[in-house]
Amino acid sequence: MAVGEMRPSPELPMRFLIRSPVEQQIRGLLVKHEGEACLGLFSAADALRLGHVSGVPPYIYVPKLPQPDDKQWRALAIASPAEMPDLIVRQVLSPKSVFRGAIDADGLSVSDVIQVWLDVANHPSRGEEQADLIYEKVLRSVVGNGN
Repeated sequence: MAVGEMRPSPELPMRFLIRSPVEQQIRGLLVKHEGEACLGLFSAADALRLGHVSGVPPYIYVPKLPQPDDKQWRALAIASPAEMPDLIVRQVLSPKSVFRGAIDADGLSVSDVIQVWLDVANHPSRGEEQADLIYEKVLRSVVGNGN
């Protein structure tokens, strides 16, 4: 693997079995898996009030993808390719980094702003645009102008 090249994170597009407001179900899922799950990517940017991109399913970061027989995740099923997923469950490549840095945003465990910035930067759904906004609103003042 070349320097700077990142391997893709394993992920599962999923749907809730019970059809009720997705936001409430995600909140319940994060509470149930406290310390082992957090919002990531664009949904984390939204929770940090730095959102810019819409239409991307929420991402939930986990240290390890759930197995089909895992009772802790029985409220979810893998979405078929023909279905729009309610959320994407993504196994993070550096769980200690992600979960130690996660913050509480209105009662939700959320990736910190630097992790969000790193993660969205190469996402095909307007990720560069979202990363630029985070840099301008937050990170520029932290890292300075480089001179």
